[in-house]
Amino acid sequence: MIALIVFAVLVWIGLPLVAPLFWAAFAGLTASGNDAYIAAEALYRGLDNLPLSAIVGFVLAGGLMGPTGLTEELVDCARRLVGRASGGLAMVTILACLFFSCLSGSGGATCAAVGAIMIPSMLKEGYPKEYAGTMAATGGVLGILIPPSIPMIIYASQANVPSDRLFMAGIIPGLLLAALLMFVAWLDAKRRGLTAPAAADGADELPLWRLIWRAKFAVALPVIILGGIWGGHFTPTEAAVIAVFWALAVGIFRRKLTVSSIWGVLTDTALLAGGAVILLAPATALARYLAIIGAPQQLAVEVAALAGSPEVFLFIMAAALFLCGLFADTISMIAIMTPIFLPTAHLLGVDPTIMGLVFILCCEAGFLTPPFGGNLFIAARLSGSDLGRLSVAALPYVGVIMLLTAILIIFPKLALFIL
Repeated sequence: MIALIVFAVLVWIGLPLVAPLFWAAFAGLTASGNDAYIAAEALYRGLDNLPLSAIVGFVLAGGLMGPTGLTEELVDCARRLVGRASGGLAMVTILACLFFSCLSGSGGATCAAVGAIMIPSMLKEGYPKEYAGTMAATGGVLGILIPPSIPMIIYASQANVPSDRLFMAGIIPGLLLAALLMFVAWLDAKRRGLTAPAAADGADELPLWRLIWRAKFAVALPVIILGGIWGGHFTPTEAAVIAVFWALAVGIFRRKLTVSSIWGVLTDTALLAGGAVILLAPATALARYLAIIGAPQQLAVEVAALAGSPEVFLFIMAAALFLCGLFADTISMIAIMTPIFLPTAHLLGVDPTIMGLVFILCCEAGFLTPPFGGNLFIAARLSGSDLGRLSVAALPYVGVIMLLTAILIIFPKLALFIL
């Protein structure tokens, strides 16, 4: 109880989440008669995890894609594929986000990188602001389902499962989600009377093979990363390092990287990756405290008795995570909730890979739901749209994510057959 009180008070007065997590763990441990050094040890253990270094690498590699021109090349390929349909720029945005997701691993970075290019194009074609912003925010969610995914790496470290297994399992759901989002975007465009856009700088008039060849460095990178991981040639951490050197080499070869641009990318990487990783230390300390008092185990027994089956448990967990996603960011949700739900999952025989995918999909819904919807804020800033109108326009796409979550729970082999 003391830990809950400390956590609630510190959150209420507005401290960053790192502080409430740690001091709640510290207060709970000392109040229950345990040595305080356990909290300090848990802090160290939370960061003493080599796979977490992959987060920094993938964030840095994704940040380098913009200055090197790789993002624009991916967008041109997407234009050529689907750009001439009704409301084609909306579908281009989602498809470009799908391509960029193979390089970034971050939902916010995907939304910002592709949105910065596509939102002005959509506004120029007369698309409503909230529609243009919704497309960027919606497409951005693919950044954490399509491998390599930073939240998948964090979940893997918390649940003690191989991240490469999660990467592989995310491919089919990621492609299916992209297809569903594009279909809904097309229907929405037809309803709004949006016509096919004009050719953009002649890019969508070129043969597809020429565009792919022009984007060869961008296209080759996910093939190298994912092929190397699945082929057992290197780990996700080593793949992240390769991605960084690849992006740097392309930028230097093209003479598009300057000292100031590299410094800016390094600064953004430190803020994004550092903010993600540092939350894991106090979250591990809190999980250690909960394990000592047996809270997850007690909850596991009660929830297992209530659920009765893996499917019902996953639906209960998804509902809880969806509600949490309204008020918490992705990293916090995974770091805090994984140790709580994991014992119940083990008790009911839930595949931790499917549990991880449900986590990721619920986090994706959180990107699009206020008041904490990260992608909504990014898209609102880029499009100049009102956040409330943007939230309403995103509701059908949240429904698509929830539908896919239900399908995955009922038919887990949809993701697992590739393993």
